[in-house]
Amino acid sequence: MSSVIDSFNRARAMAQAKMMQPATTSTKKFAGRNEVQLCGRGVGMYFGAFILDTEGVPLRVIDGYRSLRVNREVAEKYGIDNFELRVCDPSNYKDLTPEQSKLIGTLNKMLEEIGKNWDAWQGKIAKYPPRWNRHLTIQYMKIVRKSDLQGIDVQDFEPGVKVIMSRSDAYFKAFDEFITAQNTINGSMDFISNMVARDVRHRPCMYLVKSSLPAGAKSYSFAFQEVARPVDLTDEDLRLANDLNKEVVDITNVNTEELIKWNHLFKDTYASIKEGVYENSEPAIVEEKVKAVEAEPPKEEFSSEDDPFKV
Repeated sequence: MSSVIDSFNRARAMAQAKMMQPATTSTKKFAGRNEVQLCGRGVGMYFGAFILDTEGVPLRVIDGYRSLRVNREVAEKYGIDNFELRVCDPSNYKDLTPEQSKLIGTLNKMLEEIGKNWDAWQGKIAKYPPRWNRHLTIQYMKIVRKSDLQGIDVQDFEPGVKVIMSRSDAYFKAFDEFITAQNTINGSMDFISNMVARDVRHRPCMYLVKSSLPAGAKSYSFAFQEVARPVDLTDEDLRLANDLNKEVVDITNVNTEELIKWNHLFKDTYASIKEGVYENSEPAIVEEKVKAVEAEPPKEEFSSEDDPFKV
């Protein structure tokens, strides 16, 4: 049990440290069915069990997460397998070569510039501008039920092991406060094993995660609650709860060939709209519905004087 608690506390401390620092501004097939967004249309109530990954990690915080979903015909033209590019700050990745680090940094800079000049890019390759999140918190959870905020079950939701994702820092803060409160109530961290350990197949209780955006609020609100209802883990559940370092953005195995294709796509598109359009356009200001969730990235990110679209 102590090893589970130690692993949990190490991951929690690392996440706490990341939440205190600004992001410094791999691709994976778009999972879709095994990812659950807790913000935006994902608000509601989720019931299930948290699961450590195979490395004993309970959650992961991704710094500087960026994404852009392009039109199908654009991806097919360049032989890109996945229609959505997902990258994060180069510092997140494991064992990058200098060339890979430069490529990922360039793609981050390109996405930043595309967002700033969205008036010129809109409709050329994508319907919506790139998204940027200072932090993205992810966890494995076996979700057995999803309901709306009134408690009515969502009928088209497919239960199973999911990667739950929150672009709001409020999620981790609420989770951290819940763990602290449980520690106070129980007098120790022993409850962690029944909450997350992979070798505890029969969980005596499950957990409720509630995500909401209160009327008039500028940020999301999250709440956690223990529910006196058992849930069991299967071999398939544990297989799916594999490695958080490979979810959303795979930071362990960078597909350089695929990223080069994205680099060519952006450069070619930039070249086609540069004359008389791009250079004269003012940076687009994209108003976010919830500004506290997704703000403009720091201006000093990737402050190289080099033009990221330079051939």
